[in-house]
Amino acid sequence: MLYGDEGLLPLDTFERFRHHPGYVARLSAPAETVMLALNASQGPTRELTVREALNYAVDKQTLVDSVLYGTQQVADTLFAPSVPYAPQDLTPRRYDPTKARALLEQAGWQQLEGQPWRQKAGQPLAIELAFIGTDALAKSMAEIIQANLRQVGVQVTLVGEEESSIYARQREGRFGMIFNRTWGGPTIRMPF
Repeated sequence: MLYGDEGLLPLDTFERFRHHPGYVARLSAPAETVMLALNASQGPTRELTVREALNYAVDKQTLVDSVLYGTQQVADTLFAPSVPYAPQDLTPRRYDPTKARALLEQAGWQQLEGQPWRQKAGQPLAIELAFIGTDALAKSMAEIIQANLRQVGVQVTLVGEEESSIYARQREGRFGMIFNRTWGGPTIRMPF
């Protein structure tokens, strides 16, 4: 069974099937990549160094292990390895909050003694993270990302909205960070 009435089978349900002796549960290779898109045209994420620091500050393995029940791989590239001609030889940015802090310092975002958030020219390093409010997985991932970024002095405001509002934000560029997905060709070739 690949789909339920509301779309993909929820991962918590898949986990119950996977651990139930009466079922055999298998996953195909990923055909999509879940990503956190950063708006490079506004706010602090206009700065390449800030975007790179955010990449190092997010513990992607924890997202995979805790929210996605270990059913996915950390996405080191924009497209899944199953997508033809998509480059796979990019240098991965592993979780390294020390490096993230150093990059933010290099970009001029200072964290003053006793202050929770970094600032530059009197402005806090604050970014909104928009997600579909009814998507429990997106909410859980957003909360982990918020906690990760707090550790390096980035203030993240979570904005959960209706699906149509999130898509409108994305189209119009009204976001600091937002979840998105890429798609690839189906790779379901499992002998049952």
